[in-house]
Formats: sequence, structure tokens, C-alpha cells
Amino acid sequence: MITIETIQDTPGFLALRGEWSKLLEDCDDDCLFLSWDWMFTWWSRFSTRRQLCIITIRKAGLLMGIAPMVTKPTALFRLQPFKAIEFLASGDVGSDYLTLILRKGFELEAAHELIQALEKKGTILDLSNFNPLSETMKRLNGQLRGSGWRSTKSMSTVCPFINLQSHDWESFISSRGKSHRANTRKRLRQLDDCHSEITFKAAATCFERRRTMQLLVRWHLARWKKRGGSTALHREELVKFHDDFTHIALAKGWLRLFLLSLDDQPVAAIYCFHYRKKYYFYQMGYDEQH
Repeated sequence: MITIETIQDTPGFLALRGEWSKLLEDCDDDCLFLSWDWMFTWWSRFSTRRQLCIITIRKAGLLMGIAPMVTKPTALFRLQPFKAIEFLASGDVGSDYLTLILRKGFELEAAHELIQALEKKGTILDLSNFNPLSETMKRLNGQLRGSGWRSTKSMSTVCPFINLQSHDWESFISSRGKSHRANTRKRLRQLDDCHSEITFKAAATCFERRRTMQLLVRWHLARWKKRGGSTALHREELVKFHDDFTHIALAKGWLRLFLLSLDDQPVAAIYCFHYRKKYYFYQMGYDEQH
């Protein structure tokens, strides 16, 4: 028996935590930005004027699919005169690869049921930050068009990646272009020549995490102030979101937040995650005085 439910309140979202995480492990599109932790942290900080619209599909009680959505209100100043349904965690936090979460082997049936449920909402779908190569998103687009929906596409950002399988440092750097290799090695030599002590340390405690994030945000904003302003860490709620999530990610072993110090002086920080055999670069900051 197939059952469909729309979750519209925070307690319902909270109650999904365990099932959501287990389902994601059995999903071909598994990624950090689809994790319950990322999306609930986003909801906790950016729920203003939005309504949860998480659609779940179960077969004999077992969770088989999730459409992680919210309804956003009209915004005339952005030329959006109608309500629209969008993915949870859309917008300024920089989520990538957003999609439906479907159990392996059940993708076609789950996608069909979830799409029917979305159609019944009778509103615009504004789907951003998804992988255009995703089979799930291709299926979603095809089924909607087959039901008479019209779609428009636009390219907003690019999420580049490098396949690091079978690489160590030397094999990776050897795979780069000649000028890239020469420039990298030159800068590493300059570091050794100019500084007696170089440390590159990952935040391992809450104190180190918070201190490194504070430095990264300060350096990032100072650098982008000269370039028209940041679009990543420019609002207080964005900084608070990352404080919340890095706390969670550190506890789960996902966080890779590094601080570079030269002669005991902090000069740069890089903010990354390691999740399910993928390394995510998220943000960086450095002191332009060095």
C-alpha cells in the first residue's frame, strides 16, 4: 500500500531525522546538502515567511521517497507575483545537487507518486541548484512536461569537481598544466624560504572551530568589500547558520576546517567537508596583509 503525506510543521520535520538519514544512505543522489542535518539547520535559520512542504511516500510503512520542499511567498520586488515551491536549503547558503530523495530500486514509482503530489499543489515549481545530469531531475522534468507543464531553464552557477581517485599529491600535481605546476611549486618554496614555522591545522575542538570561522569570516568580508561585497557571508543569519552547522559537522566527523599559520601568525583559513568519500570545498578567507 502506497501512502503520501505532506509535512508542514517543524515537529514533523524533526521526527523524520532517523528515517531521512537512512533513506539518503540508500539513494544514488546522496550528498551533504541533502542531509537532514544541513536542511534542518537551514530551516531553523531561514524559515521566515516560508511554509514547509515536505512530501513523503511510504510503501507498507517503509519510507521510499522524500520531496524536500518549502513554499515561498510572493515577492513583487523580485518580480515573483505568485507563490512557488522550491527545494529546502535553496538560496544564499550555496547548496548544490538538490533533488528528490529516492530509495534505490524504487526510483520510477516513487518519482511518479511524488510528482503527482506536487502537481496537486497547483503552484509554480522553482527548482534551483540541482545537477542537470541527475537521472532523478531528468525524470522529474520529463514527467512534468508530459503532464503539460512548461519549463524554463537558466544557468546561475557552476559547481566544478576534480576526480581524485588513485591520486596522491605528486600524481595530482603532475596532472596539472605546466604553468600551474611551476606556480604551485614556486609558492611552496617561497613559504619555506620566508618562514621558519608553517602550520596547517584542522579544527578539532569547538574553540578551534569557532576561532577559525571568526577569522575566515573577517578575512572573507574584508577581501570582498573591495569587490562590491560578499554574497556568501554578508548577513548575520548566514554566519549563524555556519556556526550552527560547523558545530554539527565537527561532532559527526564531516568538518574539515583548516587554519594556516606562518611563524605562529594566522594568515588563512579554508572551510571544507568530507562526506561519504567526497571532499567539498565550501569557502576560504585570507589576510591580505600577508
